[in-house]
Amino acid sequence: MRKITKEEANLLRYGITSLKELEQKQARQTPNQQKGKEEKIVVEQEGKEILKVHIPYTQEIWRQKITEIPGRRWSKSRKCWCLPLEKKSMIALRETFGDLLEERLGESTKLIFEDAKEQQKEKSQNNASPPNKTLASKAVKTYNYHGQQRKVSRGEQIIVEAHNDLWLKVSIPKDREGWLKTVKNIRGRKWDEATCHWLVPFDKATLHFLEVNLGTYCKLNVKIPDNLPERLIKDNHKIDKDALGKLGKPIVLGHIDYALNQLENQMRLECLMWHTVKSYRYHFKHFLIYYSNIKAEDITGSQIRKYMLSQLRDKGVSDSTYNQILSALRCYYERALDQEEKTQKLPRPKKRHKFPNVMSRKDVSLILSQIKNLKHRTVVAMMYSCGLRVGEVVRVRLGDLNYETKRLYVKSGKGDKDRYTILPEKMIKMLKEYTTVYRPTDESDWLFKGQYGEYYSIRSVQAVVHNAVTRSGLRRDITAHSFRHAFTTHMHAFGYSVEQLRLWLGHSDISTTQRYLHLGMEDTKASKSPFDAMDL
Repeated sequence: MRKITKEEANLLRYGITSLKELEQKQARQTPNQQKGKEEKIVVEQEGKEILKVHIPYTQEIWRQKITEIPGRRWSKSRKCWCLPLEKKSMIALRETFGDLLEERLGESTKLIFEDAKEQQKEKSQNNASPPNKTLASKAVKTYNYHGQQRKVSRGEQIIVEAHNDLWLKVSIPKDREGWLKTVKNIRGRKWDEATCHWLVPFDKATLHFLEVNLGTYCKLNVKIPDNLPERLIKDNHKIDKDALGKLGKPIVLGHIDYALNQLENQMRLECLMWHTVKSYRYHFKHFLIYYSNIKAEDITGSQIRKYMLSQLRDKGVSDSTYNQILSALRCYYERALDQEEKTQKLPRPKKRHKFPNVMSRKDVSLILSQIKNLKHRTVVAMMYSCGLRVGEVVRVRLGDLNYETKRLYVKSGKGDKDRYTILPEKMIKMLKEYTTVYRPTDESDWLFKGQYGEYYSIRSVQAVVHNAVTRSGLRRDITAHSFRHAFTTHMHAFGYSVEQLRLWLGHSDISTTQRYLHLGMEDTKASKSPFDAMDL
């Protein structure tokens, strides 16, 4: 019995993957698709509170439209969209989809739906003149969601209400990304899918955090009891076990919280990026847990040196992780406590100049041909044609595109720097095709929206690239960032100067750009060596 070759193994693996994708696609099909009927949106009733909406998997425009309806949520268990069973939901569905709806409702619900139709006609007749958008954007709307009154403010305030005795319910406007990042920094916060709200612990520490960081933007609609505890969520037990291991040292939570607040206040005074704050907090917290029985200001320089050696020897951290840990410790001891002597003598590892993995133009074309979804193909093509990072392409807004000047405005890139980059003609055609299908309306809207109206997930883009590379059969380690490397190398081969590429890429130092410039696969094939002329 002969052994199969690598090509046959890859084909077999690709066939198994295709069968799995086909099974998943059939499982996601609506009842209309399974029966072979004309595709429609099926509306069903579940109980007395939930309205299930089945949208065909192939209709991307319909799936994009339902994200604009307030109160909608995706149910993973039911594999459909869910809305509260009330008149407002009926009116919104009728206004959005019209005759595309196929109703499978009970008799009592049909009466409510007919009532909603009459209200919709009266509303269209009375509101002949267009409403004032500026006043509507500033209003605070209230609607019933699963029997609860839910408030949504647009760009004005964060509404904090009591969820129960232990949790507070926080409503954040969609256009305030900075407020969302601040709330995510609250210890113990979690997302509640049932009410589509952020829940934070109902304690003094949380109220103090909201008052210090959000101030007048936060509206408290809750009565504060006299016996409110200082803190409900003590700490993340998983991190404690991983950090302590078999040491068995006692954890003094008060020392850790106080030192973490000192570090965070210092970083906020320096106006560091949110990702930097989050990374420094993470590494500094593990350092404090390692010496949990000692106050942070009492830890000596030799103890800090011992901890850094343990990270290198025992855990084998990389050079970049080592630099992040050292930067966090220096931020605390040198700038927050003025104790420079403790961390000043700790050396940084030398930078290792590694050549990035550069794809050829044939590789880029092959990977793009494997992506059939219009949205996914546009995202990946934009990373290559404009030289964008994966975190920049998902945050592009509709107003950032300038078709006349063929330029793309990149706002708050790496290092919180703004820049302009090139927008090729072929990319403009692809973007026009994409906008006609997905129809982003406002210039402030995200160009690539996620499932719930937020910007598209970075992990989703990385998964798209990984699946496309797997289907293409390329063996090299290609990631989403490889398209930025390919953009730089191919544009330099086309004759663009290093200085022009530096401006498009957003580099502060030209030496950073020069590391990207390598010969592609086409140039390597054209090069010759004197060894080829030898007669051997």
